[in-house]
Amino acid sequence: DKIVPAGAASAKADSGPGDAELKDGPAVSRHCTDPCCLLIFIAHAAAFWWLAGNAWKKGDAQMLFRPRDFRGDYCGIQEQWNHGPDLTAYPKLAFSTNVAKVGDAAAQQVVCSEQGKALMTSEEYAQACGEAAGPAGAVPPLLDPARLLGGPTSGGLSTAIDPGALVGDAMSYFNAVCMASCANTTSATRQYTYTPPTTAPWAAAYKTHFPALLKFDAWSEDVCPYSTRYCIATPGVTLFEGPNDICLANLTGAAAAVTSSVEAELRNGLSSLVQSNVTQGLVQRIGTAVGQMQRTWDVFIMVAVLACVVGLTFLVLVRFFAGPLIWLGLMVIFLMFLTAGGACWMRSQQCADEDFVQALQGSGQKAEATLAVVQTGNISGANPEAVVLGDCGARGGYSVADPTARKALQITAGVTGGLALLWLIFICCTCSQIRLAIAVNKVAAQFVQYTPEAVLVPLAQAALGVAWMCTWLVCFAFMISQVPANYVPTTPFATRAEAMGNETSLGACNKQRPVPGFAWLDEAGCSAADGVAAGLVANATSCWRCAPPRFIIDHRAAYAFFSFLWHCAMLTASGQCIIAGAVGVWFFAPMREKGRKAKVLLSCWRTTRYHLGSLAVGSFILAVVQFLKWWMYLLSRQAKAQHNRVAQVITRVLVCCLWCFEKCVKFLDKGAYIQIALKGTSFCTSAWAAAILIARNCIRFGFVSLTGVFIHKIGVLFLVSVTAVLGYFVLHALHPEIDPILPVAMYAVIGLVMGKLMMNVLSLAIDTVFQCFIIAQENRFQGDFMPTQLKAFMQHQDTKEPKEPKHSGCCGLGCCGHG
Repeated sequence: DKIVPAGAASAKADSGPGDAELKDGPAVSRHCTDPCCLLIFIAHAAAFWWLAGNAWKKGDAQMLFRPRDFRGDYCGIQEQWNHGPDLTAYPKLAFSTNVAKVGDAAAQQVVCSEQGKALMTSEEYAQACGEAAGPAGAVPPLLDPARLLGGPTSGGLSTAIDPGALVGDAMSYFNAVCMASCANTTSATRQYTYTPPTTAPWAAAYKTHFPALLKFDAWSEDVCPYSTRYCIATPGVTLFEGPNDICLANLTGAAAAVTSSVEAELRNGLSSLVQSNVTQGLVQRIGTAVGQMQRTWDVFIMVAVLACVVGLTFLVLVRFFAGPLIWLGLMVIFLMFLTAGGACWMRSQQCADEDFVQALQGSGQKAEATLAVVQTGNISGANPEAVVLGDCGARGGYSVADPTARKALQITAGVTGGLALLWLIFICCTCSQIRLAIAVNKVAAQFVQYTPEAVLVPLAQAALGVAWMCTWLVCFAFMISQVPANYVPTTPFATRAEAMGNETSLGACNKQRPVPGFAWLDEAGCSAADGVAAGLVANATSCWRCAPPRFIIDHRAAYAFFSFLWHCAMLTASGQCIIAGAVGVWFFAPMREKGRKAKVLLSCWRTTRYHLGSLAVGSFILAVVQFLKWWMYLLSRQAKAQHNRVAQVITRVLVCCLWCFEKCVKFLDKGAYIQIALKGTSFCTSAWAAAILIARNCIRFGFVSLTGVFIHKIGVLFLVSVTAVLGYFVLHALHPEIDPILPVAMYAVIGLVMGKLMMNVLSLAIDTVFQCFIIAQENRFQGDFMPTQLKAFMQHQDTKEPKEPKHSGCCGLGCCGHG
């Protein structure tokens, strides 16, 4: 390539070569295009890595997945939010008994029992228990596991217990705490004596007559580093190691004290839930499946190679079956219109005593009978409706009894039949454009056959994309884990409504957007007497505190996300420009050199040497549109959380508009990248040239795009199906003992990825071939470079005396002629 110094680049060089100069292939004399934009891209990437370096020092990605206790602290992490405790030695999450929830219910039952009534005067009992307490009952088993888990205290249960609902209610009886291990032993020297809330009407009676009745054994401090009230083990419940450092619960022999059949049912329901597939059963199945996939890694490699071979084979075969496949698809659409119209008509003629198939079989006989009556003229005395519509009147009427509905079916049948006729006329009038689109698809497949190394471009893109995504995810995790100390208030609140709000308004702890915090009840640290009820609503004490979310979405996260989008768009643009340049070199090469001339490496060199700045411009525009789309989507979610219906509708509409605009930008970007690869011009010049070229030939571009999309979908479906089937047979041959369900599903995913990569090469080759063909046709190029499939569509080639481009019809639309 001839390098043109930037200072010596003339206006002509900036605008690139004319179309007439492309007869010998893409432009050779090139210069760096849009270099300032490349510098901006490099500066933006440097800023991202600077933010990532700071996040690596200050953030902690473990906060995104480590278990959290009831206060929002992270198990197994040293530095907590707002200088919280060091929990490095306590990586396990367990559930202790909520003393306030359990103790309040048990203490009230004790006070209002027969024994409590015997110890109190009638006035004292009435004040403590009230008239609604009813007759005194026996003292309940206070340490009954079913009662501690929220089971009913008396009566029966007419329906089976729902384990999911049971656990949902039972979670209010527990506190999530971090522990050193899933130990089940308690300390004899560490006990907690229950004290009732001062606001309870029965509190005075309990303190007078049962001051030390409720005592709970607690886990030792080296196992549970919290206040004693938060380390109460649930009687009758043992802990065992679960996934993700969570201690799961199971009921043991201590639950044998349950006497009520309802309580036994509760116990069995919870035990079955704990041991169900939702917990360790599901984990065990997933672990088994992962282990099986690890054992069959050789099959995965073979399936990936087979998918690549099948994809290349499909691309080569496209040149042979593209025509029949596209014509068949067009005829299928015609038959679908025709069938739908016929079905509507037959439904309107169906009698009440026959099904649709019988109506279809008898339609011919009805038509013959009606025709015979009309031809003979023997209609005197006959029922006109029976003459016209058959003998349904004597068979219970029509299946569609409403005449209006039958008329609507007949009108629908006529409209659908008319659409079928219009579709057939449309095919006949645009047959030349369809044949041109088929020829372009065949030529694009021929390019892949001559240049199989082009498939390596999307494979390299995929590898770089996966590496970039993994790296970005790690950096992004550290960025969003930096929750500032003042993100939520550090001062306590008197009521839960102040902290968490209600149905109509938000509280101080969850008003942050887009990621809210949450509130927790600080019973041990409350300024009032120990043991504030969990249902506190109005009290002078301030016991509700805020905890931050696991992550935040701030300006750093927004910048990192935009950088992710720009890098991905830049990577996609590079691949598109490389393949387009290779197609351009191949298309204009003489027939004898098409299989020998180096194309991909030359195009790769030109793209990376001269045009990264132009690709940065196009990818920046696309990244901005995508960023705005996702931002509007985030605003719609916030509006939904705030119950703002107007803002929610507006943002959803904007999301749809931006989605459509994104599709348009992608289409124009691809056309611009093709022009850059062919002419070596800047992005704006190339985008304008591509837009003008598409506008001049919009109808032909539409046909080529539709046929390309059709082949693309068929190819992806073909690769997914064949890869899954071949993978199943290979797995059965090498590892017959392995359950094939999950591995075959993974093989289908491999086929899907490989299919999209392969078909993207073909789609870009189709677009590039068509642009090259239009340039050659409008400039009347001559020579032996034109592929055989497109020679019939060239008109009056004359390179010696180039004339104004000649177009056939409006927007390049011809009617059954060479267009």
